[in-house]
Amino acid sequence: METDAKQDVREIDARPADVTDLATTVDAFFDNPKADAIAMNQREARRKALLKTCFVMTSASQWTIFRDEKTGKATVYPQGGAGDAILRHVLGCLWQDKEVEVTLNGDGQPESAKASGWLCTSAGRRIERFEGFREMGGYVKNRSDLIKCALENMKSVAVRDVLGLRGRSPEELSALGLDLSKVGVATFANNKSGDVVTFPPFGKKSGVAIDDPSVTLKDIEWYAGRAKETLADPQKAKYHKSEQKRLDAYTAEYKRRQDAAKAPPSSAASSATPKAEPQGEDYSPEDRAAAQSALFPEPNNGRPAT
Repeated sequence: METDAKQDVREIDARPADVTDLATTVDAFFDNPKADAIAMNQREARRKALLKTCFVMTSASQWTIFRDEKTGKATVYPQGGAGDAILRHVLGCLWQDKEVEVTLNGDGQPESAKASGWLCTSAGRRIERFEGFREMGGYVKNRSDLIKCALENMKSVAVRDVLGLRGRSPEELSALGLDLSKVGVATFANNKSGDVVTFPPFGKKSGVAIDDPSVTLKDIEWYAGRAKETLADPQKAKYHKSEQKRLDAYTAEYKRRQDAAKAPPSSAASSATPKAEPQGEDYSPEDRAAAQSALFPEPNNGRPAT
């Protein structure tokens, strides 16, 4: 038995592609490496000049040196006040669509907060969306403090990224004008949040940093036990991620203290409380416009500026 099958025949209209514009764009990036190097050096020089201005516009007491005890790496961070002054008065930036998400612990109390928002130029053009994080503890006593500190951390993160602070050593920033003798020093465990881990808001050490000298091994054991209880409770599954993070931090701190007890004692240098400095005068609108132009150039459809 034979059947007739209809064939679907379609014609394809093939035309040569015009890649002249694309070739010109690509070649411009690679044909003049000397010009590219000069442009990069100019951007770096402008960034360093802005850093000097930022140090003048803020107090050294508004900056902190964080030292990672595990790696020995030191990074200089602007605190919330310094971050706000730099973004507003030096760069003239604005925030849009700011949000804060508060996470509760197993007892229904605020445990941490994550802030997010769009950093924009004074004209309203969006640059990048940044996030900030903060946990309860220390001087963060309530929900209002928690939200405020999460927003301040978001501003600090934005300044670090915009000014390229993450890869700069304290010595390099000192050469640019930051008085390190008046900058506070803090240590933190090497965890994902990058902040000091504190005990949850209950128990004898509520809100205290786990590396505080007043904390004993028994205190860590007690809080680790509470974390394990939460992890073993299936009804508290939504808190398991945060509790596991705490338990990992407790375990790391417990081991660090045990190792430190076996090592020879060493003297720790004490630093005086830094005094506030008078802040510099405000930037002019022209200065802010120049800073924005240097850091956030207008998009040019992927083409190099002419």
